[in-house]
Amino acid sequence: TISSVLFCNTKAQQIVQAAKDIRSMFHGQVPETQVALQRITGIGPMLSDILAVCNKRSAYQDISPDPMKDRHENETGDK
Repeated sequence: TISSVLFCNTKAQQIVQAAKDIRSMFHGQVPETQVALQRITGIGPMLSDILAVCNKRSAYQDISPDPMKDRHENETGDK
């Protein structure tokens, strides 16, 4: 739980503010660049470096939104 984390109230406020920043500055889409990520409350250089690598939309292009549907299609040949 977040209450077991030090400074939980501050961190909770930063999470809420970060969500608001993403919604207002980036229209609800998490940015991919380090510079843009650092504009979000609570994200500094180290975290933005990690997120810039992990949050590439190209990394998610091959992921199906419904893996069970793909499995069914593969087994039955239905599309």
